[in-house]
Amino acid sequence: MMLTIFTSIAYALICGLACSAAGFLPGPKYHTVVYPRLFDGRDDDDRKVLKLGEDITLNLRQRSDLPEDFFLRTYREGIAQYRYFDVEALQENLYHDERALAAVMVMEHDGTLRVEGVVGPNLRIRPMEGAERA
Repeated sequence: MMLTIFTSIAYALICGLACSAAGFLPGPKYHTVVYPRLFDGRDDDDRKVLKLGEDITLNLRQRSDLPEDFFLRTYREGIAQYRYFDVEALQENLYHDERALAAVMVMEHDGTLRVEGVVGPNLRIRPMEGAERA
């Protein structure tokens, strides 16, 4: 059951990111700026703790539940467009929190943390383009 929930969340994340990038989804009705902080979990099970502002804390686990032939199908002018993903590379940065119904891509590059994904059914997090962290 939980595997199915996570897989559905992961599919929603990937589809949402692809549709958003393609301009299919409208922008958010409300937004706020948060500065995510990532910590190693206390246990030895490779968990990570992601703090999103003061109100949201995610207990993240890395999973590898996507099928090897994962693809996204969209339609442009009635013609199916297929986008295949490198699942191994995708899962390298894919984390989830089952309790919070969250699936996020977490990447660190040159000391900068980038987080993109969904938290529950109503929240989405993504980097602000062109903005530097204070």
